[in-house]
Amino acid sequence: MTDTYRVVFSTDQPLLCPSCNKKRNKCKCESDSLDRPCGDGSIRVRREVKGRGGKVVTVVTGLPLSHGDIKELLSHFKQLAGCGGTVKNGCLELQGDRIGVVIEELARLGYAAKRSGG
Repeated sequence: MTDTYRVVFSTDQPLLCPSCNKKRNKCKCESDSLDRPCGDGSIRVRREVKGRGGKVVTVVTGLPLSHGDIKELLSHFKQLAGCGGTVKNGCLELQGDRIGVVIEELARLGYAAKRSGG
């Protein structure tokens, strides 16, 4: 009789990964996803103001790099432009209007970047 029932929720069991059914701390799925390229290969650089309290942010999307490489590139851009920045959802966000500096440096590094937006 107990074979026909299964546990739906229990506080005794650790949280499991939905894709591989292993414990989250032993799961390889999430670490593998960090090593895969995030972007689609078409690099776009745009300027955003919306939702940031009037502050200008330069956003770089579509980089065909892994998560670790994107963080290294962000560090390089922050030093080059003398500004702050972060990585969100595989996109680089640099504080201020740095479109010219970013496109020029991406071209020097061998990436074909396009200016997007107005």
